[in-house]
Amino acid sequence: MELVGSLTACVRRHYEDRRQEWAIRRDTMIAAVPQHFFEHQIGDIFIELSRNLFPGGYWVDKTPRHEIIAAAPLLRQIWPQARFIYMRRRGIENVLSRIRKFPSESFESDCEDWSTSMHAWLSVRAGLAGAALEVDQLALANRPADVAGAIASLLGLGRGELATLSDVLAVNRPQRTSERFGSVTSLSRTGWTRDQKDTFMSLCGSVMDQFGYSVDENYFSPGREEAAVLLV
Repeated sequence: MELVGSLTACVRRHYEDRRQEWAIRRDTMIAAVPQHFFEHQIGDIFIELSRNLFPGGYWVDKTPRHEIIAAAPLLRQIWPQARFIYMRRRGIENVLSRIRKFPSESFESDCEDWSTSMHAWLSVRAGLAGAALEVDQLALANRPADVAGAIASLLGLGRGELATLSDVLAVNRPQRTSERFGSVTSLSRTGWTRDQKDTFMSLCGSVMDQFGYSVDENYFSPGREEAAVLLV
C-alpha cells in the first residue's frame, strides 16, 4: 500500500521537472496527458488489487512504516469511506520496545524511526478530519473501554459489536514485547548511556513536546493527559 505514495510522488516529480513542456509547449505528448490522468490510474490499480484480494466485506491494512502514514490522504482519496486509527506511544517506551524486538538495529535508527513516523502523522492529521482516531497505547492498556467507545464511534459499530470489542481490547495484547503491557519508564531509569539519552532528546525531544509527553514517570506533561484518545 505504501506504493501509492511512492508512485504518486514519482508522477508529481515528473510533471514538475517538465513544467515548461506541458505549461508552454502545447504540441507535446505531456501537454496532452494531464497529471491527474496518471494519479487517477494509480488509484484504480490499488482499487482493483484490493477487490481481487478481498472480494467481500471489510478489510484492514496494518502498516506502521512512515511512508504509509504520509500516504494516508491519498488512501482517503481512493477510498472516501476509509477510516484511520493511529496507534502511538511515547518515544521512551517505543525505543525500549524496539531495542527488545529488533536488537540488530542501531539506537539512533530506533529514535529516527519513531520521530519520523510521528512527524508524518502530524503532517497528515488535519487532512484526515472526520475519518481518523488517534490512540495512545497507555490509554489502550488502562482504559480499554474508552478506546473501544472511540473506535465504535469512528466506525459506526452497534451496541453488540462495541461490547465484543471492549472485551477483546481488555485481554488481547498483540505484538507486545513486555509482560508489563502499558508500563511506564522514565528517561532516568532506561539504563541508557549519557550519549544515548542525548541522542534521544536531540532526535525525539521536540516531537515529545508536540504530543504532550514528559520524560518522567508521569508519561504525559501536566494537563496533556486528555490527548490519549482523540477523534481527529
